[in-house]
Amino acid sequence: DSLLHLWDVSNSIVDFFEDKSQQPKSAGFDRSPALARAWMDLMDSSLRRLCPGERHTEHKFDDFFGRLMMRFVDSLLFAGLKTQERQTGVTALKCISHLLETVNRNNHQGINTSGKEPRLSSLYGEYVGSWFGSWFIKGNGGEKLAGMLMLAANGSMPSFQLRDVVKVLWQLSKSVATRLLASWLTSILGKWDAYHKIKAGAKKDFYEQVLKTVADNDQRAFKAIVKRFCGGKKKREGCI
Repeated sequence: DSLLHLWDVSNSIVDFFEDKSQQPKSAGFDRSPALARAWMDLMDSSLRRLCPGERHTEHKFDDFFGRLMMRFVDSLLFAGLKTQERQTGVTALKCISHLLETVNRNNHQGINTSGKEPRLSSLYGEYVGSWFGSWFIKGNGGEKLAGMLMLAANGSMPSFQLRDVVKVLWQLSKSVATRLLASWLTSILGKWDAYHKIKAGAKKDFYEQVLKTVADNDQRAFKAIVKRFCGGKKKREGCI
């Protein structure tokens, strides 16, 4: 019953934020920041209690909770990572960080396995049948998340959020296998000119440097590269 109530409440809130019929002055979460933050806190708490990797005896429960959480995560990407309100942005980034922490904590190997060339077997084996695996891999959610974080750093979120945006992007980059991250970057950079015109050579350098800093576990260099490539640009709408 409590999960059904959460479903009803969450869907009503999503519908409210996605309703464009009234053409509000503020779009997305900025339409009602206090409501957005309360909802994100509620869903974040539910996520941490019913984690992505947790197996449940009832398949219907998995499917029900999965559809609920996937819609929430999509809202985080397409509204939370565009909010102009400081605390709402902090809460959205916190929720995304907690999602990645929860996944790694409940998979003893983490998403990214150890070794010179990390494998995807852990992610596929543990989560591909869960809501998280369906969203992250089958639904291309991981690439969407990486792309929206890069757009947030590029100006979709205010510049005062840049440090925290880059921190979550680093967390995501360290959570996946190298070849998966490389695939995401190739796709994202292939669409990047729609948001900011950058020479092919600069995109190639960014691609190579990101993969190198992640492989070297050099967070400071990673932050500098992302900030130089994305930071301080004029705000552009759109999605990856």
